Amino acid sequence: MSNAYVNAHLDPCTDLTAYGWTQELANAFLPHEKAQPQSLPGRILAEHRQYYLVQTHAGEGRAQISGSLRYHSHEHPEQHPAVGDWVVLWPTHTARANEVPNYRIHAVLPRHSKVSRKASGQKTQEQILGANLDTLFIVTSLNQELNLRRLERYLALAQQSQVQPVVILNKADLCTDPQAIQDTLKKSVGDVPLIVLSALYQSGINQLSPYLGAGKTLALVGSSGVGKSTLLNTLSEAQRQTTSAIREQDGRGRHTTVHRQLFLLPENRGLILDAPGFRELQLWDTQAVQQAFGDVQDLISQCRYRNCRHDKEKGCAVQEALSVGLLDKKRWRNYLKLSDEQLYLEQRKARMRDIQSKVRAKRAYKKARTNALYGALKGRQA
Repeated sequence: MSNAYVNAHLDPCTDLTAYGWTQELANAFLPHEKAQPQSLPGRILAEHRQYYLVQTHAGEGRAQISGSLRYHSHEHPEQHPAVGDWVVLWPTHTARANEVPNYRIHAVLPRHSKVSRKASGQKTQEQILGANLDTLFIVTSLNQELNLRRLERYLALAQQSQVQPVVILNKADLCTDPQAIQDTLKKSVGDVPLIVLSALYQSGINQLSPYLGAGKTLALVGSSGVGKSTLLNTLSEAQRQTTSAIREQDGRGRHTTVHRQLFLLPENRGLILDAPGFRELQLWDTQAVQQAFGDVQDLISQCRYRNCRHDKEKGCAVQEALSVGLLDKKRWRNYLKLSDEQLYLEQRKARMRDIQSKVRAKRAYKKARTNALYGALKGRQA
């Protein structure tokens, strides 16, 4: 089915341009369409245990990964389909009336961005949280949950993802002086927009308008209990997700979002990805910390010695900034902590690459040996 046919016969409510379809994606899809005319594009809306929920020109459907893509993504985990990806689908059969269409995912179209972290636990593997995002709403709350160090980690996540970060200070109704907190945070977030609002009472929501629009995709990230589900419901003008109250003793909440899912906002205002809160958020890109702590990097570049340890050396610009209060001590300690994490992760990546290289060499040797034995046997039979 050609793109021209699809575009000419789309119902307005299933127009893929509302889901972020662009000419660049159409150009990337064209070779797949020429190779297999039954191919059609779709965007992954959610990932469940047994299947993906995908949006196509025909509406929503279910999809599973083809065997060849599963094998390829096993060798290259970063190419495994994720929520937000545009994919090439093949119908598995003709759907009957009132039956959900089923597809096979045969390829992932090029991404223009991705938000990822190191997979939780001991795995040295990238976990993609969302693909093809334009804006990352980092949601925190103005009650006891507010944690500047965690916020710095989320900002580093946005830096590595090449996505526009926006810090949302939610639950303004629970704070007596939100402006004072906003002024304090500006020292750490730099030029990143800071928005104070109350999703529960829908005050300040209009400040988010510049980041909404047809085809735009944004994501909500943040810890449990900061009000992400309430904000999603407010923007969607519907009860998309259930909400729960925070604990009075520590101001924290529990997970109400159980899986990542893309929702289409009303009035052609784009899409929003709601993600569960993270108990563990370790960065994947080893350059993310340096990018997120640009002020610290500027100080380091001003040190007298190139190999300065930033401890007691004379001419250390970092120590001078700490002594006069130009650099917050907690921010410096967090920079060191994140840098150590990234160094350890880079070492683990190197070991993993070495192991994978040995495995590939072993497979190649076995294949070459099998082919040689088969050729020799065939030669004797001839």
